[in-house]
Amino acid sequence: MNLRVSLVIPTIGRTELLRDCLQSVAAGTTRPAEVVLVDQSDGEGVARLIADLPSLRIRRVASDARNIAIAYNVGIRAAREEIVAVTHDDCTVAADWLEVGVRTVAQRTDLLATGRVMPDGDADRVPSCKTSEEAGEWRGKLEVSLLFPANMVVRRSELLAIGGFNEAFARAAEDGDLSFRWLRRGARCAMSRR
Repeated sequence: MNLRVSLVIPTIGRTELLRDCLQSVAAGTTRPAEVVLVDQSDGEGVARLIADLPSLRIRRVASDARNIAIAYNVGIRAAREEIVAVTHDDCTVAADWLEVGVRTVAQRTDLLATGRVMPDGDADRVPSCKTSEEAGEWRGKLEVSLLFPANMVVRRSELLAIGGFNEAFARAAEDGDLSFRWLRRGARCAMSRR
């Protein structure tokens, strides 16, 4: 079954990792209506990989930039569905990840949902992971450490209304900045146990 959600995945051409990511999405209990693959790599490896995965509706959007915030924004703007999920090319997702994320934000226009990002191996070698099972919902308190874009579901129109991700943050801190701006406008951020 397909859900009315666009899945955005930025990639820098790590095709083996990306294959694992896309295979985990395809093996899920539900699939996204589309996968928007923002390709910031050089070469044709990503395009060849897409041809090998006909079970997913994948649109490759080329981007000459090497900037994670730009990749998110390109993908979110290109998305056709109102609800947008984001993960990274080096992540695999739980079978029910999309289902849980979409259900969490479906009735709440002001909610940005995020959750755990588990390392595969040594957590000290992974730059951004969230291993705690602490769940919660925040509003009003300005916090920069809540959002993990490798596990994010949000309404596209609400994210674009605040300008999306700040593209000045090319390699890091784009998530903290977005979390701060999202909460500053009075919206809510929910952290799930998943």
